[in-house]
Order: sequence, then C-alpha cells, then structure tokens
Amino acid sequence: MMTEVMKINPNTRLLKMLGEDLIKDEKTAVIELVKNSYDADARRVRIFFENFSDEFEASHASEIFIIDDGEGMSKNEIKNNWLSPGTDNKKRKKKVGEKTSLGRVYQGEKGIGRYSMLKLARSVEVFSKKVEDNLWNHAKVDLSDYDEDYISEEEHSSNLLSDLNILYDNQECLETSLIPFIEEKGTIIKLTNLNGNWNAKKATEIYNDLARLEPITKLIHGWQSNKEINSYFNEFKIEFYLNGIKTIHEEVFLNDLEKFLNLQEKKCILSIKNGIFDDKTGTFEFYANDINHRVNVNDNVFRKLPAFKRYFEEERENFKIKDLKCGPFNFEFYAFHFNSREKYLEDYRLTHEEKALIENHRIYLYRDNARVYPYGETKNDWLSIDALRGLIKANAFLTNGQTVGFVSISYDKNPKLQDKSNREGLIEEDDITFEFIALLQSLLNYIRVIIYNNEVKKIKDVGKKKENDRKKILDELEKRKQEELANQIKKEQEEKRKNQDKLAKQELQLKEKEVQLNTREEKIKRKENRIEEEIREEMKDKVSTQIVMTEEEEEFFKSSDVIKSSFIGEKIPMGYNPLLEQLSRLNYNDFYLLYSLVFRVFIEDITKKYNVSRNLSDRRGLGEKVNLMINDMLDIVKDNNSSLTANQKNELLSLLGGKEPFKNELNVIKAQFYKDGQQQILATKLNSFTHNPKYIERKEALSIANNTILPLIILSQKIISYVESDVSYKKI
Repeated sequence: MMTEVMKINPNTRLLKMLGEDLIKDEKTAVIELVKNSYDADARRVRIFFENFSDEFEASHASEIFIIDDGEGMSKNEIKNNWLSPGTDNKKRKKKVGEKTSLGRVYQGEKGIGRYSMLKLARSVEVFSKKVEDNLWNHAKVDLSDYDEDYISEEEHSSNLLSDLNILYDNQECLETSLIPFIEEKGTIIKLTNLNGNWNAKKATEIYNDLARLEPITKLIHGWQSNKEINSYFNEFKIEFYLNGIKTIHEEVFLNDLEKFLNLQEKKCILSIKNGIFDDKTGTFEFYANDINHRVNVNDNVFRKLPAFKRYFEEERENFKIKDLKCGPFNFEFYAFHFNSREKYLEDYRLTHEEKALIENHRIYLYRDNARVYPYGETKNDWLSIDALRGLIKANAFLTNGQTVGFVSISYDKNPKLQDKSNREGLIEEDDITFEFIALLQSLLNYIRVIIYNNEVKKIKDVGKKKENDRKKILDELEKRKQEELANQIKKEQEEKRKNQDKLAKQELQLKEKEVQLNTREEKIKRKENRIEEEIREEMKDKVSTQIVMTEEEEEFFKSSDVIKSSFIGEKIPMGYNPLLEQLSRLNYNDFYLLYSLVFRVFIEDITKKYNVSRNLSDRRGLGEKVNLMINDMLDIVKDNNSSLTANQKNELLSLLGGKEPFKNELNVIKAQFYKDGQQQILATKLNSFTHNPKYIERKEALSIANNTILPLIILSQKIISYVESDVSYKKI
C-alpha cells in the first residue's frame, strides 16, 4: 500500500469569505485597514476619495487611497505577512509582551483583517516603503475578472488560491496628484473597481468611528473650558479628502467634541472616574464626583441588586469570587440628567441640541487603548441597559442616551475576552463574556440606585435649603419693611402731636395777651388771625408732604414701551376683565402674589377669547395658544389678507408704530412663550404661578404687564371688534 501526502489547497472563494462575507460593511473594512496603520506606528492616516460626487457617491472611475506615515513593509513582509492569510506574527509579539516603537499594543492577531480591503474593492494595490528603502515595494491583487462568488469567468482557468497571480515590482512611487501628501516612509493602499454603495452619511459615520479609535478620558480629566482641542489628535490623526480637498469632518468632529467636553465639565450630574475592578478580591473602586467609593460583590447592598441576582444567582449557582475568569478592567462613566421638569436641577438642564450631542456617545469598550467595535455605536446596546430597564425597573438603570462611558481591558490581563473574527464584538466563549457584561450591568445598577440617587438628593437638598434661605431673607425684609413703616407712622404721629402742642401753646399765649391787652383788642385780634393763618398753612404743607411720602404711584397697565398709539395715558377699558379693574387698585408690594397669579389668568383669558372668536383651536398649552394667536395677528395684517379693510389694518399697525415694528414686537412677545416647537420660559413661569404663586421683581412684573399682556389685550379686542358683531367686545 502506497501512502500519498496531500496538502490543503484553498479556493479563491476563501478571499470572499475573509473579505466580503466576514466583514459586516464598508465602515468595518476601513476601520480594519486603519488599525493596521495604527499597528505600524502611523501618526497620521489620510483617506482620499477620488472621482466621487460632492455627496460621496461613487462611479466606475472612483478610487480610494489610504495613506499612512507608519513604518512601512519590506518585500518579504508583503510576501510572507500581508499576502498570507492567518499569519501569526502579531499574535506572537503580543504573547511575549512586545509593543510597537511608540509603545502601542498590537491590535491585529488573526492575520485576516487586511483582507477587509476586498470588501471595498476588487482591485487592490499596496505601495510600502521603510525609511531605509530607496524604492517603494508595490504589489497588486486584481480580482476584476472574477464573478461575485470569486470564480474566474475565463474558461479552463484555475480557481485555486495558489494559482492567483500577485504582481510585484518596486518603483519610485505611484503616479498621482497625491504625491505632496506622501511621506518618505509608510504604506499606500489604492482601491479601484469599488464595491458597495457610498454616500455622505456613510463617510461621516466612518470618520466619527475612526476619530474615536482612542479613548478621550485623558482629555476629559484635563479639560478646561476654551482649551485648545487640536492637540487631541497629536498621537493619531485621521484626515478625509474629497477629490483632493480636505473635508470638514475633522472640524465638525472637534467642534462637537469640544461642546461635549464643556457639557461634561458644567452639566454632568455624576462623574465616575479612575474606576478599577479587581477580579481577585471582587472589589469595585472609583471616584464619584471626586469622592472615593469601594464596593465588593459580596456586600449585601450589591448582592441585592436585581442585575447581580439575575446572573450570579440565577445563572451561576454557588458563585464565588474565585470563580471569576474575565479578568480585571477599568471604567469611567459620565451621567447627565434628562428630566428637565425636576425642581432644583435647573443647573443641569439640557437643551435639545445638548441632549442630541450626548446621545451620539454611548458606552465604549477599549482594549489596550484602541476601541473594540461595534460597541459604543448609537444603536448598539451591548450591555442591554435599555432592555434591563424594561425587564427589571426603569429607574434601576441610567439610560444609554444619558450615559457616556469608557470600559478598558487589555490583551495580557483579559486573555479570555477575545474579538470575533467578523469584528462584531467579543467572542461569547465559556460564558466569560456574559460574566464580564453581568459585572458591568451590576455596577451600573449600583451606580444608578445608590450613587446617582444620592447625588440627585444632595443637589435637591441644596436647592431646598437655598429656597428656604431665600424665603427667610424675603420674610426678614418684609418684617423690616413693616417695622420701618410702623416707625414712620409713629414718627409722623409724634410730629403731628408736637404741632398740636405747639398750636395749643400759641393759642394759650394769645389768650394771655388778650387778657393782658384788652385795651388793644382789635390789634390783638388781627395778630391772632395772622398767627392762626400761618399755622394753618404750615399744617397744610406738612400734611401735603406726608401724603406724597406715603402714596405709591402704580404704573401697571398704564404705560407701555410697545404700544405707540396716542391713546396711551388715557383710561384703559377696565371692563374687559373685572380682575384687571380690581388689580389696578391694589398696591403691588402688598399684593405681589396676586399679581403673579392674575398674569396667568389674563393670558389664558386673552387667548381663549381671541382663538374662539377666530375659530382657532383652543385645546393647547399656554405657549401654543399665544403662538397661535400671534401668528393669526401677523397674518391678518398682511397685504393679501382680505379679512380687514386697509384702514383697519393701518390702524392696527399704528398701534405698534408701523408695519415692521408691529411684526418685530409681536415676534419678541411670541418668543417669550413659544419657539422652535417648544414652550418658552415666560409660559413655563406663568404656568407655575397657577400652582405656586411667587414673588416677581417689580421691574419684571411691570414689563410683563405693560409690554406683554397690555399689547395683547388691546390688539385682541381691536381685532375682535373688527371681525365680530358681538357687542360684548368694545372697540378701543
């Protein structure tokens, strides 16, 4: 019997499996190629999209160039490593702890990431040069003649991988307009005969993912407002070019990153920094808002957490700390407050734009300072936080949207947490990945119900104390005011008594003189009359002065910076609302709470009467009602609107000083109530008065009454009197 030696001879279809089939999409493919540049100690990677449309749409002539300034490859490295699937050179280096010249831990280890280039194109050329080389090493892989299953379309052609011809030569450099961007060393990958569909959205997503290849935790720790952010890319910089011109991707990314850093500095309600999990002791240690915390998985408070019990009691019977296999890890989390209605949390309130900016970040996973994809993408809930909120309890976890996090593992300390070959997360092997995720879920459960809740409570307690202190100050001021008023009355009464005593004394003197000088009666009488007249005039002046001192002139609903009509100063039709008639008689300092409450009633009454009169929907919030009413007022005075006569329109416009002032003033009022589809601060404030009337500064109250409510009263009555015959609405 003769023994024959046989060898594995793979088909060219293996390249399809390693490239098109294994790699999820173009984004993952580009990331894999850029990771190779990272392993080559590149400091800058430029990606050129040539012969693309302005919207990154590709044509048959489109090409992609990936150019880095890394260490480059020799001919032997191209032949034995780059062109050989499954090489173990990086794996061996990582096992012995070898790093790159810049101290980077090698990201590749399976030897197949480079074949992601076949996800992008059928024709691939690589140009690579070390600093000591004179010429560039050039290799070309062209599969343009193969069909979609990588089977040659030529008759009698071999489909064995060993028969695929790879062309190699060395040359000065490729002939291209991109020569000014090429360094003396590095690697250039040229992709032609492109696969897939390209667009601007995909290009932006690829850039943003590449820009987040390294964590920004160091930048967060040292961040101060208005700090120079360009230094963020000093170690590893990504640049995109479209048809030879640098795109704005970097500028937009850095601008959004700066906004996020400022938000983290000023509006982050809870910062978890320098977190470490020690798998030997089962201890989490971290700083929460700069206060050190330690908690062990065996602590009662931790073991009672639903997330902990769900896995470590239900899935792992008789769990012990010594059973942990995932290894230690580091973590940082930054939580923001998304409930804008909660009292005392105004300092942490976020705009819609700020919320959207935070929601673009999620919890990222990094291995040896390089990101593990796709964890951290917007729709990737790899820790199942949102799912657990539904399964356990909504307030047991922070949402993905309000939390930005950075979890770090390493090759040497977490050997059992390995990447999948298709680059879609960690391999779920021997339950190690589930254990790692369950620890993070339990930690996030603990942070939410213990740390976060306590932090919110502290903030609210401070807010309550400030409010109570303010109330005490206001009460004290009111008490002093009443005391000063009582002292003033007492002083006036004392002055009056002194005057009366003086008058009595003078009268007594007159009587004494009358007795003494009875022979000169007429003269004494004239003198007496004169003295009495002087006393009366003196008393008259003092009484007049007292009245001026005690009377407080009220200016509510009597003077407006907005209304320009000549009727200002005349009596305003108080019959419009009995509250208005009575309110105008009340002293503001004594009845300020009534003013704050009635302002809300006025606006509600104005909008209701107007919108009903104009057949407009009244089933809306206060801000929407005002918005609806003012939009109708602006529309009714337009030239093409025939609802009113020209004279009526001119009369309306003249109330606010003309056409442009009419439009501008009403838009200013509207912006206080409703803008960009959202209720604004004045509407919110007036609504709150319905349940909790508060003191408003006199100056602000005068402005609301005279420059907001008064114009709306006058204009609404005027328009109603034009368009309706109901006699209950008087013309002004």
